[in-house]
Amino acid sequence: MRIKRKWYIFTGIVFVLVTAFIFTFCGSSSSSGVSSLDQLPKMTNPVVSASVSSVKTSAATSGLAFWGADQTSFTTGMSRSMCEMFNLTREVLDRAASADKTLCYIANTIASTANATAMSGLNAYDGNAHIIALDFGATSPNPNSSVTQPKMKMKIVKDGDKINEFEMFMCMGGTNASPTQSEYLHMVIDSSNNITITNKGVESGTQTWKSYMLVTGVLNSTGQFTSKNMTGVTYGDGPYGTNYAKAVFDQYSDYLTATAYQKGSNSFNGQTNSYSAQVYSKFQLLNGTSTDLHTWTMGDGSIQAQFSNVWQGVTYPHNETISWLGDTKMDTTAASGMYYTDALSGTIPTTDPTAEASAIAFTAAETWDCSGTVENTTAIVVDQAGLDTTCSAYGFKPESGNSWIDCYNAIGN
Repeated sequence: MRIKRKWYIFTGIVFVLVTAFIFTFCGSSSSSGVSSLDQLPKMTNPVVSASVSSVKTSAATSGLAFWGADQTSFTTGMSRSMCEMFNLTREVLDRAASADKTLCYIANTIASTANATAMSGLNAYDGNAHIIALDFGATSPNPNSSVTQPKMKMKIVKDGDKINEFEMFMCMGGTNASPTQSEYLHMVIDSSNNITITNKGVESGTQTWKSYMLVTGVLNSTGQFTSKNMTGVTYGDGPYGTNYAKAVFDQYSDYLTATAYQKGSNSFNGQTNSYSAQVYSKFQLLNGTSTDLHTWTMGDGSIQAQFSNVWQGVTYPHNETISWLGDTKMDTTAASGMYYTDALSGTIPTTDPTAEASAIAFTAAETWDCSGTVENTTAIVVDQAGLDTTCSAYGFKPESGNSWIDCYNAIGN
């Protein structure tokens, strides 16, 4: 099950994220070229540095694009490992993209001509925290809340003409009269162009969503990533199941490495199924330098994996170190597989993510009680339809429907 909404993008059974954003200042001026809100680096911005690993001549040319793939993309006999790794990767990337979409919404809403009067007299770049009221009209974009007039607090710190910090708290839970915090985001760019982005979200309703995401990397003088590491920890609990997960990715322009552990359970027709996956993988990333995330594609790769499904009391293990071909989505001879040696020498995670995922919460520094005086002269109107068009590139899944692929039932063990 997967639920998506406009300002919040949640992923169901296996990976769940509530987006949240804040950025904090860290010292002297950078030379990153980031000088305005719309130039802030996004979590899913491409990495311009290529891998040092050689690519074999039979590397995938078409692969499987993350955008648009669904249950029909894999059928009996295809690579179970590619399918599982595809799911895991897309969930983390989509979670990062949801944070980027929110940042895109904020930048375009505050800077819009329609809100010039409301923002007049407010200097967003003065290094101080500012409380701003938003107005979504008659309908809340949050399915777990009736809030249509949320509040946010943000701070942008500059040294000279370069941004060193962006910080934002979002209150979109509770009610209009008594809002509660739902998000936190924090970005730091230091004098050596090292960047850290922290993203948290906590929300309860018919389903409970909690997430923590950390992106670290290095920027060049034009604000592009030359290296990037992404860590995502998520917890989801709802009527259909519970999931705990942690994944760590190293990203380059042409490949990704992933270390991930997820476990959980779901119910169907009165039966409960539990599952777990522990993986280390390295795989080809096609179109990885494109700013159009809808073109990013999984190619050839290799994986060291331990999968387990328990159905009606019977355990179905699936352990292997194997390679796949992205163009055919079939397993291939391990010795000829791309990155097989790397996968074989990697280490799969053994630490159960349950405790870390369950403990996700805002720290004292990340907490705002949603109080304080609103500074904008009139509510800032959110043009949701316009924002959907402007920010449509940020996502690896459609905003409706269920894109999770049930690899076990699509392919078999």
